[in-house]
Amino acid sequence: MVLLDNPFTPNGGIIARFPFAAEFFGIDPVTQTAQSGQSEGLRFNSGFLNVALGYNPSADSPASFNPISWANSFTAGLLPTYLLGGFDIKGASLGAILANLAGLILAGSTFTSYSTVVPNDLPLLEPMRLPAPLFNLASYALGSDLRLSAPVADALQPAFEIMVNTGYTDVQTPSEGGTYNRTYDKSAVPTPLWTEAPLTLQESLAVPGDVLQALWDGTVASVQNLIANGLFYTDSGLLAPAAAVPAPTAATLAKVQPRAAASSEVDGPEVKAVSDDITPIRSKAGHSQKASPAAAAAESDEGATHGNAPKSDHKDSSKRGHSSRRAG
Repeated sequence: MVLLDNPFTPNGGIIARFPFAAEFFGIDPVTQTAQSGQSEGLRFNSGFLNVALGYNPSADSPASFNPISWANSFTAGLLPTYLLGGFDIKGASLGAILANLAGLILAGSTFTSYSTVVPNDLPLLEPMRLPAPLFNLASYALGSDLRLSAPVADALQPAFEIMVNTGYTDVQTPSEGGTYNRTYDKSAVPTPLWTEAPLTLQESLAVPGDVLQALWDGTVASVQNLIANGLFYTDSGLLAPAAAVPAPTAATLAKVQPRAAASSEVDGPEVKAVSDDITPIRSKAGHSQKASPAAAAAESDEGATHGNAPKSDHKDSSKRGHSSRRAG
């Protein structure tokens, strides 16, 4: 049985968050695990596959009264278009699900698994991002390579991710070796609203400073990317940005730039250059910057002299900044 956005998910389901209300009406607030049964010589083996949309209030609602987390969850329920920015699967992986199904079919082994479709874009910022995908969809349908970016949402996302994720019990703070990321590995643990505090007092006191730092880092990176690439860019694809996004000029609009393979991972590998005469330099924002051959050669010589590694993307940079601050 496949359960999509199951409101009875033990940790995240909206009904499971308020068990007393459900029990008042005689409803079990938590989905039971898969079981086996036998009667009249027939044996029945079951498997439950729970799949939730990340931040959706039905199956991934916050565990605390964090107003930012609840606003984000409410927006996720209204605008599922936030998934257009790409997503990843957390919790039970596809390989684990296939292994469970094989065990169920071949050996009668029951299983209950929980997976979450985790978006790259934060639902709370979707109203700011929505004009971009709508414009890009229309441009793509008309056969144009002109695409629109969302610099304001890019600037705000690192800070808002911290404020949103701290409303969930699976958040990994810098004191735990995390970057305010979520693990999505506690879906099977029954957690009514506010029965488990996501953060300790010391972690809570560190959040405002980390949010301000993330806001500064995100703004600087977004402005740099906007100056380098412009508000518009060219891309022959639709959902995933190109490896390097140039500012729209007569030359770039007239000639389609070849695209490199883009990864759907939030922290995916670096993308290779899209041409021989232009070297992309990864910026902290979602898009890359293009440098002239001379500038690229200068950066290469500088990296060889000082032993510097290439710059990582914005998300990793800001997260390492948070962890360093917390360690200090």
